[in-house]
Amino acid sequence: MGSRTTLAQAEDCIRRREPFAVSATHYMRESTGVRFSFQGLLRPDARTVGDCGLLPLHCARELVEHMLEYPGAVRYLVLSYETPIAWELESGGAVCMPPYRYSPTTNSHQGIAARALGVGKWDSWDKLPVRIPGKAPGWQDRERG
Repeated sequence: MGSRTTLAQAEDCIRRREPFAVSATHYMRESTGVRFSFQGLLRPDARTVGDCGLLPLHCARELVEHMLEYPGAVRYLVLSYETPIAWELESGGAVCMPPYRYSPTTNSHQGIAARALGVGKWDSWDKLPVRIPGKAPGWQDRERG
């Protein structure tokens, strides 16, 4: 995992479920302390996601509680800045992507993650893009309402 990963390389890393990190801009590093703008993590634990960035509270709570109750349940996690934008569960390989818009940069990261994770086009906000071959926590397979 290197800090010089490009976005094109990041997409390949996500597709292969390999760790990666794209450096944040100098401004972001200096002003916020955020080191990476985009990263993929293998087998993260609940401490890794911290406060879950801008992920809505109910989603963050469910993700962290799931990770605490079932250590190792999340096989792969994709973060944009400090916000979890996609994750794959160990059990059944369900891929979860919360249906929320953020900044233009994070929206771009969501599109890259969606393509690489095989959840389809990431341009419809009516339904959550999620591929569920196995059982996933309940909120991510409901329509956005």
